[in-house]
Amino acid sequence: MSCHEILQTNVVGVYASADSASRSECSSEFLLSFCERLARTKLRSRFAEIGVLVLGGSPGEFAKMIANKTEKWGKVVRFCEATVE
Repeated sequence: MSCHEILQTNVVGVYASADSASRSECSSEFLLSFCERLARTKLRSRFAEIGVLVLGGSPGEFAKMIANKTEKWGKVVRFCEATVE
């Protein structure tokens, strides 16, 4: 594969900020509810129909995945000597 044949991908994360105990509880409840819905087969099927791969996990796991992708694609960008036009 040449550097000109690289496929673009997008990553979306849901983040709920909490700066107080009550907001933290609300954020936790929201994220738990959101993750439960993402686990539903029907919703996953609907996302798959439009080409979306749903992954779940903790904020730490999401941060690790982003760091790994940043490292991986950083190597590609440096290898291809890509620049912004």
